[in-house]
Amino acid sequence: MDTRELLQEIWEARTDYLDEIIQEDSRYQGILDEQEEKWAEVKSLNLSKEALMKMMEYADMKAAVGERYANLAYALGFEDGLSLGKM
Repeated sequence: MDTRELLQEIWEARTDYLDEIIQEDSRYQGILDEQEEKWAEVKSLNLSKEALMKMMEYADMKAAVGERYANLAYALGFEDGLSLGKM
């Protein structure tokens, strides 16, 4: 099994565990609550459907960039850990 395959297997196991952790993390849950409050504020602005869709597309892209960065950072850190173990 090569490093990438190993990382993928570990990734899947750890992200399942992460799902459990975030359910109990008060800071994460607080951010979700704030997110819902902000969404309610946005909806109260009565934006046009087009403006709302563009704003949502932008927010989705911001989230996708953050997610990709986190994924790459996690993989890089794990590869570094594996490299240290070979020393």
